[in-house]
Amino acid sequence: MDGEVEYDPEWSTTHLVLNTIFSAVFAGAVAVLVTAVIERWGGTLGGILGTVPGTIVPMTVGVAIQADTNYTKIDNALYVIPLGMTSAVFFLLLWRVIPPYFPKSWNFQRRLITMICVSLFGWLCWSIALYLGLSALQRAGFTIPQVGVCGAIALFLAGLAGACYRPVPSPKGTNKVTPLVYLARSTIAATSVGLAVLVSKWSDVLAGIFACFPAIFLTTMVSLWISQGEAMPTGAVGPMMLGSGAVYIYAIAFAAFFPYYNDRWALPYAVVSTTVSAWFFSVLVMSVPIYFGLKWRQRCSPSLVDAGHRSVEVEEDEADDYDYERDHDDHYDDRNDDRLEEETLGLKSHHTSAAASYYGAIKH
Repeated sequence: MDGEVEYDPEWSTTHLVLNTIFSAVFAGAVAVLVTAVIERWGGTLGGILGTVPGTIVPMTVGVAIQADTNYTKIDNALYVIPLGMTSAVFFLLLWRVIPPYFPKSWNFQRRLITMICVSLFGWLCWSIALYLGLSALQRAGFTIPQVGVCGAIALFLAGLAGACYRPVPSPKGTNKVTPLVYLARSTIAATSVGLAVLVSKWSDVLAGIFACFPAIFLTTMVSLWISQGEAMPTGAVGPMMLGSGAVYIYAIAFAAFFPYYNDRWALPYAVVSTTVSAWFFSVLVMSVPIYFGLKWRQRCSPSLVDAGHRSVEVEEDEADDYDYERDHDDHYDDRNDDRLEEETLGLKSHHTSAAASYYGAIKH
């Protein structure tokens, strides 16, 4: 039925297997790419580049090919993406807000496991509330595009607040990541996304929930926490929240551009042209301005300099202070040694003179 998001229960086994494999492989590759980018260029630039449209591209292409000229179906499928992204943004926000409240006595493993459980539980609660709320709004007469635009605005404001309010350091990675770690990241991402695709065959409710499962975000945050420490993923949360806007901007742009190209060209050319146009539009409108805006915000913040340089400067200052104190102490010790030596020599000379006078008196 038009006006509703439809899930086809009659998927063929071949289509399901191919879709699962493709989604899993794509998710594994993106997970490795995102974490490598954040480690190489730091949380700010890496967080932005890691959220440019990626896994959504094959999804929009498949929807467009299936819908063809049914533009209402395309709108309903793509305008719901900003709403689904709110659960992923909430998931990311928990990774920034919760860790400071952990007791300092907790070890690394306990902090990480607790953070994973808390963030996943928070995502589940948000997703259920979102699903029920969307159903209620549809019954009240609101369309998915209307609600989707409102969700996009709310997402942008939330990301802006998360990235710019009290920005935290976003240092570059210092620990070398082994190929085994990259393999583990891609495996976790591929498994979680593959399971989400399989579950969507049997339950519409689970399909709506798992469609926005933050598999990439989860594997990225966990792997960075393990390999680079707690500071880097925390610093990348804000930019990733704000940079994720490129994903829903791409979805909305695709829905807006596709009818124009599809009415003039054949379907394959229309899909390719729409994909390229929407991708560059989202990056130029969202990703690029956000990057320069965050860099400006960091420069203007009196309590925040670029984290990598700041940490190096602090270490260098501490080293210089230590060298100065050490040299000063050495100089002081040398002066004391010289003074002690002079006093010793003087005392010896005095004793020698006294002894000579004594023996001279005896001799005479």
